[in-house]
Amino acid sequence: SCADVHVTNSKAAITNMREYISSSIEYIPNGVSLPSSFKDEKGTVSKIIIPARIHPSKHQQLIVDVAKMKKDLEFYLYGKIDDNQYYVELMNNIQKSKLKNIHYMGYEADLEKKIQEFDLVLLVAENEGNSNVILEAFANEILCITSALEANKELIRDNIFLFENNVESIIDTLEQVTAINDSERKMILKRNREFVEKNCSEIDFVLIE
Repeated sequence: SCADVHVTNSKAAITNMREYISSSIEYIPNGVSLPSSFKDEKGTVSKIIIPARIHPSKHQQLIVDVAKMKKDLEFYLYGKIDDNQYYVELMNNIQKSKLKNIHYMGYEADLEKKIQEFDLVLLVAENEGNSNVILEAFANEILCITSALEANKELIRDNIFLFENNVESIIDTLEQVTAINDSERKMILKRNREFVEKNCSEIDFVLIE
């Protein structure tokens, strides 16, 4: 590449980029705003938001299979349709399975505000940079579980919130997280918000070497 400096929002990406880029690579994390108030903490998980474009790489079909096994939970899919054929197959799967606990809600422009209505954010992906959705969940003090990708591990250090992209692993993670007691949950949520305040607040961006 002819650029003097390249910028990425993921430390994991730096390792990959160094294979074909010899110039300087800087890491700048994404930033999110900090809400002034939070949803009332019930201490239970029942409503789950899955915010991602509708595409095979986001594995919404896996969520359908999880919903079949976890009918005590409600799953809400938000995201624009990037692959129409995949969307049709997804809707057919939901209808044929006669599931009442999984819903496609369409595209949401103000996702940062929308996630405040939910108890947990669930992200499944094959590839990910520094995820704004994880940071928004942290900032809003909402639990978040996600695929065990290197970029996600930069933000989520506790393995209990990371899963492999298969039904069994996602269900196991859901069951572990929903079993967290109130005091531990509050401590985790507070720690996550403090991480955003220190490292990823839009108010105070810092270039990290």
